[in-house]
Amino acid sequence: MLNAPPDQIDVLSLGCTETPPDFLQTRKWVGYWPLKLLDAMFRGQSFSSLGTAQHLVGHSNVHRVNPTAAPGQYKLDRTKGIEDLRGLAYQTARYASPKLATVFFSKPAERFAPMYQTNS
Repeated sequence: MLNAPPDQIDVLSLGCTETPPDFLQTRKWVGYWPLKLLDAMFRGQSFSSLGTAQHLVGHSNVHRVNPTAAPGQYKLDRTKGIEDLRGLAYQTARYASPKLATVFFSKPAERFAPMYQTNS
């Protein structure tokens, strides 16, 4: 679609933290396994998307940044821990910046040219 060779395309994939899976722990309460199934489905979708990008442009051209967090440390419906999350983001950015800078910011970007024009 872009008429560019795959080895000339770099993909930056940013995650929103991940937690290590704990599928081997035994839980007896009813809601545990459906939540784990849902988590497995989300992980599968994420791995599938990442795998597709790697297949299309090559593993070395896909750059993934996704810090690991302890299970339950951050929740979408809780503001507690925002400062810790911000600190994790800064730490992750400091660690990833040198590599990402050489790949994505080592030369000026080409001027944007739309692939097609619309008549408005």
